[in-house]
Amino acid sequence: MKKDHPLLAMKTAYNLITLAVIMVLLCGCGRGIDPRRAAVHGRVTLDGKPLQEGTISFFPTAGNKGAIAGGQIIDGSYDIPRAKGPMSGKNRIEIRAPHKTGRQVSSPGGGMMDEYVDLVPSRYRDQELLKADIQSDSNTLDFKLESTPR
Repeated sequence: MKKDHPLLAMKTAYNLITLAVIMVLLCGCGRGIDPRRAAVHGRVTLDGKPLQEGTISFFPTAGNKGAIAGGQIIDGSYDIPRAKGPMSGKNRIEIRAPHKTGRQVSSPGGGMMDEYVDLVPSRYRDQELLKADIQSDSNTLDFKLESTPR
């Protein structure tokens, strides 16, 4: 009977382990999109005009669990694909639009830095005025914000 060389057995074991690790990694990559996520898009206006630049964030609420989602608002529009979208169910929404004032202010670490103000009134963040029940497919959510309450 012919005996296998110990190095050959070790190399075979190494190759099998490497193959198993690769298979596990490939299976992990194929998990796809979380089925609880949904696509969302829409328009954002402030005082009837498209919000030029800003961000929109979705925070799951009322027992809805999952990751926070968000995207950029450009020329009054946003589009968040399902892969990065908010969780289906109830969400609180925050819209922000930082804008340079043109002034310089003292920075915490010393020196000067640009001063920013948020063009979107704080009530659209702090008072939880913006809410939506996100459906599992594609959602169109438009927001008509006003500088002064009516």
